[in-house]
Amino acid sequence: MLRRFEPHVPGLVYAALLTLVAMTAMNNQNNLLFWVFGAMLAALLISAVISTHMMRALHIRRVDPQHGRVDEPMVVRYAITNQSRILPAFNIKISERSGPARGGGDLGWRRSMAPAEAWVMHVAPRETLHGEIIFQPRRRGRVAFHAVQASTTFPFGLIRKSRAVAQSQHTLIYPQLLTLRRGILASASLVGHMGSKVSAHAGVGDDYFGTREYRSGDSLRHIAWKKSARVDDLISIDRARPSPTKLRIVLDLTTPTHKLQTDCVDDARELEERAISLAASLLHAAHGEDYEIGLSVLGVAITPIALRRNVWHLNKIMAALASIDLDGAREPIASAPVRQAERAGVIVVTSDRITPLAGHEQAIYFSARHLTSLLAEPKVLDRGHALDVHAPPVARGKRP
Repeated sequence: MLRRFEPHVPGLVYAALLTLVAMTAMNNQNNLLFWVFGAMLAALLISAVISTHMMRALHIRRVDPQHGRVDEPMVVRYAITNQSRILPAFNIKISERSGPARGGGDLGWRRSMAPAEAWVMHVAPRETLHGEIIFQPRRRGRVAFHAVQASTTFPFGLIRKSRAVAQSQHTLIYPQLLTLRRGILASASLVGHMGSKVSAHAGVGDDYFGTREYRSGDSLRHIAWKKSARVDDLISIDRARPSPTKLRIVLDLTTPTHKLQTDCVDDARELEERAISLAASLLHAAHGEDYEIGLSVLGVAITPIALRRNVWHLNKIMAALASIDLDGAREPIASAPVRQAERAGVIVVTSDRITPLAGHEQAIYFSARHLTSLLAEPKVLDRGHALDVHAPPVARGKRP
């Protein structure tokens, strides 16, 4: 915990005027100037005493930050408690202090987002209020927070008193989500009805599942009249619940950054980030259409994620994409990089050139180089580097 007075422009100007009045009063021996100097000095001392006692009674805590997403507002909440029994707190500004990034590939928050502040007008004695800082993440990855700082210039704006509390935490910044053209997912469906099947549970589908005794509320259209006549009782037909379409995204990052065919390292890293954003966008779109989704990342040490369909599973996949460290060593493709018996559609996303995977002739391949042709709103990539297009954006896999 660190408490200190911080210089700021109004305080420096006031100090200069105070010095000027003091020198003028001593030179002229004018009583009015001495009164002015005394009033100004008293205001400075009162400001220092009140702000010191007010900040001493404050307890600041960062609420566990939730994940963010590139180019989308991320809200971080803070709990401010005034432990004083008498003195209220006014004009409190909350901000994050920079600190050393922790290990494991963490980024200091200033490398990922611009500084911002929360402002609390009034905290009554023995009261707890919550303030919010809205950050705008610019980079994907794991972000570390070091310390929280509260400051005030109450009552006269002459002195800025601050208090910093060390509170190390981290959160994840998910990849940017892009608006893709309609029909992208439909092109990934395998031949026939591969990728979907009839569920082993009763539901509201069209396929036959079994029969059971009639229950009140069953539709007459679902009654098996012939079987009911044989047993002299009403028998209802159960329909099978259709299983959702399954889709696995394979993100191919086996080619190191320095081997990508670009003019500079920034363009190569931008290609890889675009590939990660494209994979995240495809997964998010598939989840929105009730697909069962899974993820495999080639080239980095991330365990393949099985096919599931729920919000928790989507967040797990996004967290895996956010935690990809592009500066680490790349691993070669394993002999069986993608599960073969899933009956799932496969989309392979690559950073640069397309290298078909053995055994996946029906897979669809997308390259990050041609991302603009896959977007419904190409303008979202204006912040990136312009990259040349030398090949069609979509390719169907062939055995190498």
